[in-house]
Amino acid sequence: VALNLRNDLFVQVVSSKTGAPQIHVVGEGAKTLPRSSNNVVFKTIAFVFKKAKQSVPALALTCVNRIPTVRGLGSSSAAIL
Repeated sequence: VALNLRNDLFVQVVSSKTGAPQIHVVGEGAKTLPRSSNNVVFKTIAFVFKKAKQSVPALALTCVNRIPTVRGLGSSSAAIL
């Protein structure tokens, strides 16, 4: 089965006194997904920076989610990719 669903991700480096990520979720999971460093998208970004031996800058993420969560349609895989 092929579905025409996708998520969009917008990432911006911001100045922050705390360095904590600013995470906004729109659409699927907007009320339930974490907005902290426990967010899967942020964890993936942090992993890539670590592999490159770079520190993670303060980031603002906007996740526009269209893939339903907790239904086996690949929302976690899309977040990691």
